[in-house]
Amino acid sequence: MQELRIEFCKIKLLPAGAFQGLHSLTTLVVQGHNSEWSGSMTMQIQADTLRHLDKLETLDLADNNIWGLPEGSLCHTPALNSLNLSRNNIVEVSEIGLSGEMCQLLRLKTLDLSFNKISSFLP
Repeated sequence: MQELRIEFCKIKLLPAGAFQGLHSLTTLVVQGHNSEWSGSMTMQIQADTLRHLDKLETLDLADNNIWGLPEGSLCHTPALNSLNLSRNNIVEVSEIGLSGEMCQLLRLKTLDLSFNKISSFLP
């Protein structure tokens, strides 16, 4: 499987190993549209949720009321070139899972953080 799309599902947690065995996945879209259902409905992602998705090029986690991603959680996706985190509740850019030792997303070309609650950019 190369593309997986999950929409309009009440997913509170994407646990580690949720996509285990999908080594050929290049596109992953998980959009719960949680803001339409309940302002308090949020989705969390564990640090190892995206582990072994080293061919993933497009990750779309828009409209899930995500407050942030665990540190280093995107470091498992070295081929990532498009990341959509729009329509969430991210306050600091540092909370999007890009930090961590040896975390280099050299192919990332597009980052969409629109319609969040970003108030500042920390170094």
